[in-house]
Amino acid sequence: MAVKGVVAFPTKLYNMLEAVTKDGSNIVMWLPLGNGFFISDEQTFIDHVVPVYFNLTKMRSFTRQLNLWGFSRITNGPEYGAWQHPHFLRDDPSQLKFIVRTAVKSKTSRRGSDLSANSSDESQVQDVVKPPSSPPNAHFEESAETTVDSKTPTPTNLDSNGIIPIAVGLQQLQQPIIMYHNHRP
Repeated sequence: MAVKGVVAFPTKLYNMLEAVTKDGSNIVMWLPLGNGFFISDEQTFIDHVVPVYFNLTKMRSFTRQLNLWGFSRITNGPEYGAWQHPHFLRDDPSQLKFIVRTAVKSKTSRRGSDLSANSSDESQVQDVVKPPSSPPNAHFEESAETTVDSKTPTPTNLDSNGIIPIAVGLQQLQQPIIMYHNHRP
């Protein structure tokens, strides 16, 4: 039974396996217990099956998506090379909603300097201090002594527990989002 509505990667993958199984193809197939799948011919799979269901053209891209969605490759035993996920089950498509995509790592360094040549990157990480009782944006202090550039806010002081909040500001946001980091000088 194919799952409809949600078009996330796991749902597309499930629908693809159901359709290919129904067609009797052995290019990609469910494992006998239905707890994973195996790709028997990667080149045929990427050339003929993947383009029908995904906007991908390389096995490496498909593998990356599997990893981002929490799938793991079986590394020993008779099912060596197959892919599995605890919530990706042939007879239980209702479990697909529990498969969550992991976040992609940012291209910014710890100090907030942009590593890409494109300055329109949407995120910057900056170390700042915000006392718990201060109003929004009161923790930003312009300083000529900044190590990154003159627009980067600098810490003003630590709180009584030695905790530095780290603001992760997006260019579209009016206020930074505050995360706390335990600082031990």
